[in-house]
Amino acid sequence: MKTIYKKLLLFVFLFPFAALAQSTLDGKVVDKVSKQPIPGVNVVVQGAANSTQTDFDGKFRLVKIKKGDKILVSYIGYNSVTVPYTGQTELTVSLEESSNQLQEVVIQVGYGSVRKKDATGSLELITSKDFNKGAITSVDGLINGRASGVVVTSSGTPGNGATIRIRGGSSLLANNDPLIVIDGLPTDGGLTSVNPNDIESFSILKDASSTAIYGNRGSNGVILITTKKGSKKELEVNLNTFTSANTLAKKIDVYSADEFRSLINSKFPTKVGLLGNAKTDWQEEIFETSFTSDLNLSILGNLFGKVPARLTIGNTDNNGILLTSEFKRTTGSFSLNPSFFDNHLKFNITGTYSYTYKRDADEGAIGSAISYDPTQTVFDQNSIFAGYTEQIDSNGIPRGTSNPLALLYERRNIILI
Repeated sequence: MKTIYKKLLLFVFLFPFAALAQSTLDGKVVDKVSKQPIPGVNVVVQGAANSTQTDFDGKFRLVKIKKGDKILVSYIGYNSVTVPYTGQTELTVSLEESSNQLQEVVIQVGYGSVRKKDATGSLELITSKDFNKGAITSVDGLINGRASGVVVTSSGTPGNGATIRIRGGSSLLANNDPLIVIDGLPTDGGLTSVNPNDIESFSILKDASSTAIYGNRGSNGVILITTKKGSKKELEVNLNTFTSANTLAKKIDVYSADEFRSLINSKFPTKVGLLGNAKTDWQEEIFETSFTSDLNLSILGNLFGKVPARLTIGNTDNNGILLTSEFKRTTGSFSLNPSFFDNHLKFNITGTYSYTYKRDADEGAIGSAISYDPTQTVFDQNSIFAGYTEQIDSNGIPRGTSNPLALLYERRNIILI
């Protein structure tokens, strides 16, 4: 019996040390050449259910890690690195671009095509099998995190084009956006009007050698987009659709109406008369659960038994969680690809139609919702400001923070393309 007590006592004594042996590690992953942070890198503790990814600044944190663990750092286009954990609290990992690239892939370069093994310069091909999967409504979402040296930053606002940087190009005065070429035609209109379901592949040209044919327009890199073409197969009809719900993950913690009244009564008793009688949650007023829907219909086959053809129709409706933020896109395209003389003479005939409607919400309403008086009502029937409650001085001039709902509904910023 005494032996059992001794074992239990020893276990209780050693348990805190075993718990303390697990530590937290903060780290950062950068490109070995440019020293730029790499977002979206997979960081995994081998043999343990403990993994994470780097954020936009290339930083990560691993918890419950102990000495002797091996940390695997991997990212597409880079050589993987395994780092042993010896008790350090901080770690910086430099990844080197992989030299084991595809050799037999035919890619588009400039106005022609070439095999990867014959191409010079730094370039990368991303095909449909490499695209990101899921509820994607924008072209940039297909390649986010899929190409080394290419950083795609999205604002989250419906219809806002992403910021794309190739190899960390930056300038204070000049434009830093890469040149976008769709089926051989340069475009300056961005990618928001392009249906991602029409994209077949991306060829990303990164350095001066591969972008030379475009002159100074390609100084920030070039992204060549190839759209889908017709098929020689029998008639084929594809229908793809999805619907997703968007909700606010977390609200900012602010004073409730009762807490705010209590604060004013105790700290600023002379201002009590300025308070209202309402209990308004302004964040609840400006945010909503929204829905995103995407519908795409494609018909492809052999027209008249001789001409490969493809017809696509798409519609996207993306509403933001911030009131009045919305994006709608309707697209249509067709492609005819006849060939003659045993495929020695080929024609590519394409046509596209795109209509986009975008309304940008005044995001300043978010700051107003955090700081506006929660004791005030949303509407005031005696207000001269379109019926919205506003804080005014003795001369009737608005002062302080504006009503968040008025900022959203009384301003219309609409873009039609």
